[in-house]
Amino acid sequence: MMKKLWIIGLLILNILLLTTQNISAVTTQSVPYETYTIGPQGRRVLTQTAYEPAGYFNT
Repeated sequence: MMKKLWIIGLLILNILLLTTQNISAVTTQSVPYETYTIGPQGRRVLTQTAYEPAGYFNT
């Protein structure tokens, strides 16, 4: 019984720690736009670039 309570307590502690952390991303500016997604609490979160061109055409 004590082991079961210990496991439940650790599970609750892990859930609380994971839900209170701030999430951030490191990005590089290789394209002339930024890519966002909806993160925790409905906030916009900067993400990695969805498409990175290999080069540009001179027209």
